[in-house]
Amino acid sequence: MNTKYNTPINSLQGIRFCALVGTESELQGDTVVGRWKSTQEPFYGLPRKQLLLEQFLNWSSEDQHILRFIRKYGPLYQNWIRGGKFWVRRSIWSTWQSRLRGMWESLMNEPHYFRFKCVIDGASFSYKNSRFEFRVDQLATFLYIEMASCDRRRLRKCLADGCKAPYFVARHLGQRYCCNNCATWAQREFKKNWWKEKGAEWRKQHPRSGINGHGLT
Repeated sequence: MNTKYNTPINSLQGIRFCALVGTESELQGDTVVGRWKSTQEPFYGLPRKQLLLEQFLNWSSEDQHILRFIRKYGPLYQNWIRGGKFWVRRSIWSTWQSRLRGMWESLMNEPHYFRFKCVIDGASFSYKNSRFEFRVDQLATFLYIEMASCDRRRLRKCLADGCKAPYFVARHLGQRYCCNNCATWAQREFKKNWWKEKGAEWRKQHPRSGINGHGLT
């Protein structure tokens, strides 16, 4: 039977993905030591279509900030085990961020090329509350799925020097800066460079303007 003509439109239900999060953790030197909480806390993603992936890429690498992320969400590459112990060194965190930042930046250059291969041993597929649910085994898998499912043409790294949260998803395809502050910085830099390169010639051509690169003379 050819399902192309016999399956009603919108008859196939979507699948929502989730990961189990939540730990009890503390800092010991440069290492976060903790255990998974005994109660399951399914995480389905951030509100208002934000990406946890975007937050992770921009997350600070300071010890207290790493601790805050792991307390809330957990380590990336370790399966959830009720009460299971784990440890994460700062160097491991940096490796995680470098790996995912590299994937993000590669997709910026080649948005139509994406290879995603992952062995999922501890995942589960269920149907509850009239919805299909796929629970992944690790938080990293959830982040990979976010990367794979978003519009990769909109992946950006802010062009502003010193931007503290440079990785973002553009609201429109022409967006190059993550926020108004960074866009304003770019405009100031453009004007400053223009006056530096062409200001002297412009003032010769407009001797009575009373204007320099910073405003009125």
